[in-house]
Amino acid sequence: MYASTAPADWLPRFIVEAPEELRIAWADQVKRALIELDPAEGPAQWSRWIEAYWLDRNQSVPLPFTPAEASATAGWVLGLAGVRSRAIDLVLGSQASLTQHGGFLHRLKDLDLAAEANDWARLLTHLLKNTSGPQCVGDHLKEIVPILREGTPSPDLAGLINEAMRLGATNAGDW
Repeated sequence: MYASTAPADWLPRFIVEAPEELRIAWADQVKRALIELDPAEGPAQWSRWIEAYWLDRNQSVPLPFTPAEASATAGWVLGLAGVRSRAIDLVLGSQASLTQHGGFLHRLKDLDLAAEANDWARLLTHLLKNTSGPQCVGDHLKEIVPILREGTPSPDLAGLINEAMRLGATNAGDW
């Protein structure tokens, strides 16, 4: 975040040379740093390097996101208040999904979801669509969905509910 060298100077080389596991670990570290930033700093980092990096990676420059990288990078939206809608648009251009131990849904409960309910609903529906196998999403989503319903306007949650049910949250229709 605070490197004196512009990320554009070193980041493309890192992406090309680093193995996928290291790129995922790096994306997880960026997520942690963004979450810890003062909320006013997120948009500055977005303008400084994040938006251009994310656009490039969605366009396979210098390499396409792997699904695991896209999923780790999707967590960056948690720390990008002020540009979150634009960041979510970029997540929707990837194969990002929810990961078993990423903590994404747990962290969502700490945010004011109702204020950006449509954006969060779009993001969650996308992540759930790309998620496979049994996931423990029901307990978290059971708390998140009612908060999303409080948004003005209330978002269409039918797709999110259907995806939650596909992943084993059989009571999702009651949320």
